This record gives sequence, C-alpha cells and structure tokens, in this order.
Amino acid sequence: MKVMFNRRPISGPWGGGNSFLVNMAKYLKDMGHEVVFDFDYGIDVIFMIDPRPNQNGYSVNDI
Repeated sequence: MKVMFNRRPISGPWGGGNSFLVNMAKYLKDMGHEVVFDFDYGIDVIFMIDPRPNQNGYSVNDI
C-alpha cells in the first residue's frame, strides 16, 4: 500500500503531531508499505496531519 502524509517529518522536538508522523511512517515502512510526502501516482491513503497551509507540506486546499 502507498501512504502519503501531508507533512514532512521535522528533526528534533516539534510536538505530538511530528512524533506521531515519525513513528507511524517508520512503522508503515517496517511493515513493507511505501511512504511518500508528495503527490504521486497510486496513493491508497492520505494521512492529513495538519490541514492548515504552511511551507512544511500540503494543506486541505491542496488535497
């Protein structure tokens, strides 16, 4: 399965959403799934971590 997250992980302490993102992406990769952070063909699931627009990813308006 190909999973897209609308935010990229940020190094260092950055709150609970970032911790969830880092650990969920690692878990999915360990389970054999493909994890992407940009729009690509064949995405099965999109995790919307934060719907607001900013420079770290896609907003709900982009999706």
